[in-house]
Formats: sequence, C-alpha cells, structure tokens
Amino acid sequence: MKSRSDFIKAIRMGLVLAVDIGTGSCRCALYNPELKCLSSAAVEYSTLYPKPDWAEQDPEAVYSSVIKAIEETMAKGAQGGAAIDALTLDCSVHTVMGLSKDGSPVTPVLTWEDSRARSLVTRWKQQNKGSDVYSLTGCPLHPMYSSAKIAWWRENQPEVFQKVKTFVSLKAFILYRLTGELLEDQATVSGSGLLNVNTLDWDDGVLSLTGISRGQLAPVAMPTYILKGLRREIATRTGLLPSTRLVLGSSDAAMSSLGSGTISPDQMTVMIGTSGAVRRLIDRPAFDSQQRTFCYYLGNRVWFAGGAINNGGLMLRWFRDNLGERAKQEAQKRGESPYTVLSDYAAKAPPGADGLLFLPFLAGERSPYWDGNMRGVLLGLSLHHGQAHMIRALMEGVCYRILSVSKPLDELFGVPKEVRVTGGFTRSPLWLQILANVLGRELLVLEEPEGSVLGAAAFAYHALGMLDSLTCLLDKNPVSKAIHPEPELHRFYTGEFERYMRVYWKMKEEFEPIHSS
Repeated sequence: MKSRSDFIKAIRMGLVLAVDIGTGSCRCALYNPELKCLSSAAVEYSTLYPKPDWAEQDPEAVYSSVIKAIEETMAKGAQGGAAIDALTLDCSVHTVMGLSKDGSPVTPVLTWEDSRARSLVTRWKQQNKGSDVYSLTGCPLHPMYSSAKIAWWRENQPEVFQKVKTFVSLKAFILYRLTGELLEDQATVSGSGLLNVNTLDWDDGVLSLTGISRGQLAPVAMPTYILKGLRREIATRTGLLPSTRLVLGSSDAAMSSLGSGTISPDQMTVMIGTSGAVRRLIDRPAFDSQQRTFCYYLGNRVWFAGGAINNGGLMLRWFRDNLGERAKQEAQKRGESPYTVLSDYAAKAPPGADGLLFLPFLAGERSPYWDGNMRGVLLGLSLHHGQAHMIRALMEGVCYRILSVSKPLDELFGVPKEVRVTGGFTRSPLWLQILANVLGRELLVLEEPEGSVLGAAAFAYHALGMLDSLTCLLDKNPVSKAIHPEPELHRFYTGEFERYMRVYWKMKEEFEPIHSS
C-alpha cells in the first residue's frame, strides 16, 4: 500500500510558476515540463516622475501586483498547490531601493529611467573613473546604474542614506517578502555597476567609489540556486504549498533573449518594449575598447554583450499620453489598442516622414555613447507635417537607435547569422518593416513575442534538473514569420541614418549638464 508521501509525489505534476517583473507590469504563467503554458495573468503598476530626471515605483505596489498575478494564474489554471514543483522569478535590471534593519522599504524603487545622478556621473567621468569601472563590471558609467544612484543618495539625501541597512534590487525585495531570505542573483545585479563580471561577486573597488561596503548589500548567489520553501502566509494566500521550491532565476533581459530562442553566439536578439536592446550571447566576459557595449551575466557560465536604449516603446507611450487624444478616442470606438491606431496613422506618412527627423532621447541615452544628458530633438518640422509624420519619425528614430547599438556588436563578434525580434513592437507590421529596412536584415518574428516568462520557466526546469538542454526553446517558441528588407528602402534609410548621426553629433554638445546634483 502506498504511503501518503508517495501519493503526494504521484499527484505532483512538476509544474513551474514563472513570474516576470517588468518595468510596467508583472506577468505570471504556469508551465508544464513540456513548456506548455497552462494559464497566465498580467497586472500593471505605475512609475512616478516626481521631478525631472526622477523615476520611482512603490515597492509595496509592485509586490502586491506580483502576488495578484500569482493568485490569478493559479485560479485560471485550476491546479492545486501540490501540482506546483517550483516558483521562479526574473526582474528588470538597474533597479535599486533601500531597506531598514527590519526589512521594510526606506526608499522607493529607482528604475532604469531614473537619471538623477547624471551630474555625479559626469564628475566621475571627468575624474577618469570610467575605464576601471567598465573593465571590472562590464557597465559603462551611467546614471541608471545602482552604483550612481546609491552615491547620489549618500551625497544628496544623507538622512535617507543613514536609515538604509541594505541596498537591494527590486527582485531581492520581492524574494525576501516571499521567502524571508535576502539574496541577490548574480545575473540581475550584474547590471548594477557593483558586481565584478569576472568573479561574479561584489567588487570592493567599485563599492569604495560608491561609498558603501559589502555589509550594506545582500549576499549574491547563482541564478540556479534553489531556496527551500515559501513563507506560510504567502502559501496560504496564493494557494501554493509552504514547501514549494523557489529557483532564484535570472534577469528579464537574459530571459527575454533565452525565451526568444537565442541560444548561440551567432544569433542576435533585438528587443523593443518600453526600452530596447540588442544582445549577443558569449561564453566569457568581453569588452569594447570604446566602452560602447555592456557585458552582463545570464547564468550557467554564459554572459551576454549588448547595447540598450532608454527610449523604445516608451516613445509611443509618451506620444499617446501627451499628443494622442484623437488616437485614444478612435481606438475606443474601434475596440483596439491606441498603439494599433497610432501605427495606422504612421503608415499614412512616407518613408523618411517628409524630412522630419526625431532623435528619441526623451529619457536620455544609454548605448553606444552612454550620455545621460542627451535629450530629444525634432528636426525639420514644417507646416505640412502632421500627426502621422511625427509618429513615423518617432518609429524611424527608434530604429536608427537600434542600428547604432548593433554596429559595435558586429565589430566585436561578427555579423550574426540570424536576427530574432521580441517585445511589444512586433505587434506593429509597419514598425517591423521599418526596422528590417533600416538594418538591411531579415527579422525572425516569434510565435510568442514576449518570451521572458517562457525563458524563465525553461531556465527553472534546467536548474531543477528536469530539462537537459535549453535548445528545446527553438521549438517551444518557433518562428512565426520572417520580415524581409526592401533593398531600395534600405539604401534610402542608410542615407537617412547618416543624416541622423550628423545631427546627433551636432546636438550632443547642446546638452551638457546645466543642473547640479
């Protein structure tokens, strides 16, 4: 006769609950060992902009959204907690917040959009700190990194700084609330500017520059590390068992590439969501002599080099919220997303938007020149230009940015054999075609355009020893269509990109720091 423990093992189906904590929403999905999604849910939360250059989130609001997404996914899946073998998380990089001695938040979460430390970073650059920091951490000096934000707190809000016992990422805070253990995963904090990308441990030299010690940070662990059990109150609320394992997991950037089926160095991932990025997998840390690229850790002794832009879908969101009232009204009538309507408007304007050029730097610049002071420019505006021209110029400007960050990667690692695209922009056929024409490359669009949750689930199964190889992701998220460049328009956009770069360098000096920290 089978024991009760044998019965529990029999009904445990080996399901994994994967949670992707992004910039604007939390997505949760339940997967079986064949990586089939059984149920999913998404919960949005907001970012506050209380002052110019500031971007903050309420950590309690994000945590509540994570719990709600788990609850809704569990309810839709109609699976009992005994069926869930493990929970795993990925989270956006470049977040930081402060915790008190009792683990409660002292500060809001500062997101990657926050550039309040740009004057401080300019000072570090003038002191020639950049090369040393980059060679140690893989992170060029920039105000988005936690190192700069913590130093800003120390210099500008010493009363807040003194109240903080531990500086953590948003992911570490969520993990602490779920398990009672305070840990950072090496992948997420490889984008903090504080972790040595070679040793995968905190770097004492960079900590000294920032003005903190190891004791003010949480311990780091491998992304494959498995925590044993959830807090009982969390288990009761979500329907999970207290014994549910938690795979520490990686970053959303890493899981986005993995979930898109990017598993080898000769593939390139292009992601345009709120922000945007171009990434290549590598088997050891690699650096650019001109510091145009970053180098972060993925897990399993795999790193990824790349370039990122602050202003991706964020640009369309800005237009929707500030100039898109007509589009929002029309979307409501049509029962469609405002972004679909905005894309339809843009399709009415010709390539090049009749000479209108948009440098999309509303939230500053990351790669390839890491200028947090750069801001947006709309050039060539004339009486005949309308809303359609502005939206098209915006989309084209984002694509020029993607080309500018992909070029250094081609120089370092060679031209990739294939380009996979992911993120919300893949829902716009126009934007996809513009990018294909700007890059002059075939783009492979995936069946699941936002693969972070899938990547996180596969990574967790691999960590649990239930998945031998991640190559299965090529089949689990297959290519749904290919977007081919149009040769004539590629030649046209090559000329437009040269114009874009001329304007960029002319305008760059106009955005030197004018505010003190």
